[in-house]
Amino acid sequence: MEKIDQLYSDFHKSRLGVHCYPNEFLVRTMLGSYPDLTLSHDYKGKNVLDWACGDGRNLILLHNLGLRLHAFEITDRICEGVKERMETFGIEADIRTGRNSHVPFEADLFDYIVASSSIYYVDHGDSFHSNYNELTRVLRSGGYAIVTLPHPKTFILEDAVPLEDGHYQITKDPYGLRNGDIFKVFHDRQEIIDAFSGDFTDICIGMQDEDYYGMHIQLWLAVMRKK
Repeated sequence: MEKIDQLYSDFHKSRLGVHCYPNEFLVRTMLGSYPDLTLSHDYKGKNVLDWACGDGRNLILLHNLGLRLHAFEITDRICEGVKERMETFGIEADIRTGRNSHVPFEADLFDYIVASSSIYYVDHGDSFHSNYNELTRVLRSGGYAIVTLPHPKTFILEDAVPLEDGHYQITKDPYGLRNGDIFKVFHDRQEIIDAFSGDFTDICIGMQDEDYYGMHIQLWLAVMRKK
């Protein structure tokens, strides 16, 4: 795990430039209006968690929406880099070190949780169930989870090793970053509904299907409200 943490620290540190561009899926989801999307846009003054925030690219968008910013990442080094980036923009954010299975915030704190390409990473010896339990712990009743989840045909899963209960170990990451990581994969919409419907309602599911010059990205997009 220490080797993986070091790789991610180096990767995100290298991306901490001056400019900051949010994920397109998040812009569309949080600002757009779509026939199959149910999402409250009552953002101002509400608490949001950027779940495994990476280089902090989505925090400025969340700030501009009037949300109170909280985030976590897996190493102190990543967190310090994101804090410095936010200070450059004059943005206040509570950024802590944690993991998907151990979110470093108290229960029932968040009105919105944004997990862009993150919540499905599973620590070795653990399962997605631990991540899910943390999601339901820190999200308030009536709060929204906005997540992306991997489709089995997305590029990163090529030659991945199938494990138990829809978990896969990555073996062929073209970036050389995630080899050895374990993902929880969702094969169809019903599988997502089955996984989340015990604690969530108004489950809205979309899909990102894009070919970036030979790199085929397929992700499920899901928005849901905690019961």
